[in-house]
Order: sequence, then C-alpha cells, then structure tokens
Amino acid sequence: ESLEFAGPDNKMVKKLDELTIPKLCIRLNTLCYIQKQISATEDGIRKSLTLVQSSLAKRSNIETDEAEEENSLTHSEAVDELFATTYDSLRETNANCITKTRDLIGARVIFWDLRDMFLVQLYNGTVEGSRLERLLPRIDSVLDNVCSLSYEDSRDMVVLSICRSALEAYVRVLLDGGPTRAFSDSDIPLMEEDLSILKEFFIADGEGLPRSLVDQEAKQAQEILDLYSLESEMLIQMLMTASELINMGVSSEQRRLEDAQTLVRVLCHKKDRNASKFLKRQYELPMSSEYEDPTSNLPVLSEIVRSTSSRWSQTSQNSFSSIKKKIQEATSEIRNNSGW
Repeated sequence: ESLEFAGPDNKMVKKLDELTIPKLCIRLNTLCYIQKQISATEDGIRKSLTLVQSSLAKRSNIETDEAEEENSLTHSEAVDELFATTYDSLRETNANCITKTRDLIGARVIFWDLRDMFLVQLYNGTVEGSRLERLLPRIDSVLDNVCSLSYEDSRDMVVLSICRSALEAYVRVLLDGGPTRAFSDSDIPLMEEDLSILKEFFIADGEGLPRSLVDQEAKQAQEILDLYSLESEMLIQMLMTASELINMGVSSEQRRLEDAQTLVRVLCHKKDRNASKFLKRQYELPMSSEYEDPTSNLPVLSEIVRSTSSRWSQTSQNSFSSIKKKIQEATSEIRNNSGW
C-alpha cells in the first residue's frame, strides 16, 4: 500500500541546506585538532605548575619537614584529581561531538543529498533496469570532495560513515522498498553482484577501507539477500519458528536476524506465487498479479521516510503488538490446516 508522508518543514530543510558537507568536514577537522591538543594542553599546564612550585620553594629557602611534605603530597593529589576530572570530561565531550559529526556526514550524503537516486530509484520497477552501479559516480564525486576537505586522521572515519550509511540504505531498499520493489529469483544474483560492487567500491583495491571492516558492515545486507535466495516454503517455516519465539517471550535483542518482522518483509518483497498466496491468506494482502502498475501515482516521498515499524495492514501500521498477534494467529491456523 502506498503511504503518504509529509516532507520536513521549511525550517528543517533550510537548516540542512545550510549545513553543507564542506562545513561539516571543517567542523570535524576542528574537533579532531582539539582532541589532539587537549592532552598537549594538560601536559603543558602540569609542567608550568611544577616549575612555579619549584621556584617558590627555592625563593622561600625553607626546609621542608615531614608535615609539609605530607601537605605537598596531598596538594599534588588534589591537582591530579582536578586535572583528571576536567580533562577526561573534555575528551569525552569532544569525542562524542566527533562521533555525531562523522555520523551526520554519512547520513547527510546518502539520506539527503542522494536520497532520490538511492532510496527512490534503486530497484524501482525492475532490478535489471535500475542497478546500483548508476549511483557509484555520484558517490565517487562526493568522496573526492570529502577527502580533499578532510585531514588525514579524519578522512577514514568520514569514508566509513558514508559506507555505513550506504549499506543501511541498501538494507532499507531490500526490506522497506514499498510496492514498487518485487524481487524474483532471477533478480537475486544481480542484487548480490550489486552488493559486491558496493563493497569493492569502498575497498578501492586496497587503498580504501579494510576489507574485513567493509565485510562486517555489509553482513546484515548479505544475510538478507541469503534469505531472498531461499524457497518461499522455507521462509514460511522460518516465520512459524520465529513466531514461536514471540510466544515464548524472547526479546528482539535475543532473536537472530531471521525474526518475524524481517521474514514477513522478505515475503512481501518476494515475487513468488507461494509467497503471494500465503500473504493473501494470512495477512489479506493483494496477490502480486493484482498490481497492474505499481509505479503509477506513487508519491515520491512515500519511500523516503519509511520507519522501521511494520506496516502490513491498516490495523497494525503503528503497533508491533498487532503484527505479533497476527503472526501468532497465522501460525496456529497454519498448523491446523494440512494444506500448509
């Protein structure tokens, strides 16, 4: 079902337009420089205090007895504690700013600047007609700009942020693609090839990010594609098992990737007769053949701001408890029906 979303208000759009990638890169450079200087400043002040204390002791020319020595030690410990509290707080605050700015750069590039090409156009209609390689020149241009603006010590973290956001967007296309994305068995090898191309793009023949790091970031996308490679009957059986975990009260944190929500999403995007029949029967979703022209009259923003909550029917759009109940009921009905 096509869902209509209101776009961000003009005030937010203005903020995003003004907060450009060059500005964010310069801000990140500044924060990284500050992080380096915090320790240097702390060491400098400590040395200055030591020199002052030594100079005062020589000027007074007074022998230090045991009591004064103990007082001096107490004073030194107090100074150490003060410095530790102050500078540790500075380091932590600045490190948090670095992390947020880095993440914002990646999110800004993929989910704002390239949102139309990535979230809207990728695999829209057919996989073969809208491959991921069309995106690479745009991402490459952004990376060139970012790398030219970033200091060496912040460059890798920015590239990693963009890589991470790109893979997150790819997962959203696979699971939250909307009615314009329906993947057949013949599409899966093309999608796996696209994921491999995206990974190699950020590895850049060994000159980019480490392969092990990119593989780890792409793990979720690869596991989802592995689910698409399975027969629909297997996915339905896995959905039954996942619903059993829900009945047992297993939390989402304890569940594996193959949880109920993920499996339902895969089945919804799977262009397969058995999957369509199952969804029609259990969730009252239309059969694939009932979509005459899934790309017509679709709002452009309807696939940009999709939340991660389940939207399988009107009665359970914003309630996980509703979809949970549906899955439980479906499982019970499946087991009582020999036809399934």
